[in-house]
Amino acid sequence: MKKLRYLIAAALAVGSMAVSVGAVGFTAADDILQSGITQLQQQWQADPDQDYIRFDGDNYHMSARQQIASENIYELYFSTDFSPRHYGVINLKTGEIIIPPQYDSVDFLTNDKILLTRYDRTQPHTSEFYLADATGTVTSLNLPVQGSYIYNAGDGYFFVSVYEKRPLLDYIYYEQPTELEYDIPRLVLFDENMQMIRDDIDSGIACYVPVFHNGLIAVQTGSTVWEGSVKGAVGNGKYGLMDKTGKDIGKHDFDDISWNDNRFIGSRNKIKYYLDGSGGEIELPADVGQYSAWAKAEAGAAREHALTFGFHYPRLDITRVDFCELVVDLYRKMNPEMNSAPKNILDTVFSDYEDNNVAVAAALGIVNGYEDGTFRPYAFITREEAATMLDRLYKSLGGTETAKSSRQYADDARFGDWSRDSIYTMQNIGIMKGEENNEFHPDGGYTGEQAIVTIERMYNQLTK
Repeated sequence: MKKLRYLIAAALAVGSMAVSVGAVGFTAADDILQSGITQLQQQWQADPDQDYIRFDGDNYHMSARQQIASENIYELYFSTDFSPRHYGVINLKTGEIIIPPQYDSVDFLTNDKILLTRYDRTQPHTSEFYLADATGTVTSLNLPVQGSYIYNAGDGYFFVSVYEKRPLLDYIYYEQPTELEYDIPRLVLFDENMQMIRDDIDSGIACYVPVFHNGLIAVQTGSTVWEGSVKGAVGNGKYGLMDKTGKDIGKHDFDDISWNDNRFIGSRNKIKYYLDGSGGEIELPADVGQYSAWAKAEAGAAREHALTFGFHYPRLDITRVDFCELVVDLYRKMNPEMNSAPKNILDTVFSDYEDNNVAVAAALGIVNGYEDGTFRPYAFITREEAATMLDRLYKSLGGTETAKSSRQYADDARFGDWSRDSIYTMQNIGIMKGEENNEFHPDGGYTGEQAIVTIERMYNQLTK
């Protein structure tokens, strides 16, 4: 739930660094805790944009991890050399401990709903769960299942792990696979109102817990045996997408589903499929994970210039959020201090997405939201949209060339009035080129590798 925001340091007025702990019952004997908080605050005051701060004393350890940047709210970790680790919540600007570090885990479902866990160390796989609000009021949480751990599933949803004896084939610690009964967690999904959504999600030992993306989550069900070892094992069920009501979306027969390049990719019999989120699937070519021959040289140059990130599937169309990351990478490259970023950046908010790169790109006027207040981060952009956004980036970085061109594209009539000048400006300075038969294909897809190449060309244009 951590939100990364680009904060303009000059706009932050750091208030008093006094520690306010009396309200939560700490006494004057808590010198170690208070000393550690002072150290964390001093580090925070030096750079309020830090999302993680750590301090190690002579016999204790403390850290703070950002949870709500706009409110200066951090998850607080505290332990000594002779006590177990504990977690709480703190406002680092004021030093106020909102929730004392007396819990074994803290999970922010929303800004006003915080789940707390205390492990029962007398009974295995048993815990007490609590719900806290932003004021620090804590109430006991009585769920319909007896669980051990809480995992944040995103979007206000969470999993509770319920352990059961299940068959495990241990391939690691024995010369021959050995079948044994072992405690295997099953995941039970709850919403932010503590209502149980579904209770048959397979988990595993030391395995990644799924999270929601774009309203969907990839889950495994139907396992009859777990394979691996008692330190790391996975089930033999099948994967599929599930919505927030617990309903399966599309086929539930994939060997694996991953979230890469801001989209779901399923694998079935070693063939990969793009999953559109509504039940449809598109088989992908075998070379989808490789750069095309024409793009390799410029993509390599972009990596050398630190202008790109690793696409798993560069031949697939790029999403709006990924394009924003590329755009902002170049903007930061040209403005290392980032003090030139618009001062209203924190006011740029979309109802369906909150992200540092998106906020910067929107504040610069490079990307826009929709009339309904959404950004639609996982939608794909077209070639004319890409040309328009690149033109805006070019202008924001001081570019002055305009849309003069002696060669008109054969499909000019298909251009939007809003995109025509940008298309020809990008043609004029050599950023985007047409395709076969002197056509631009304005409504065609704009792939990840095309985006990386055009960003590299933009960099060369601006630095020559």
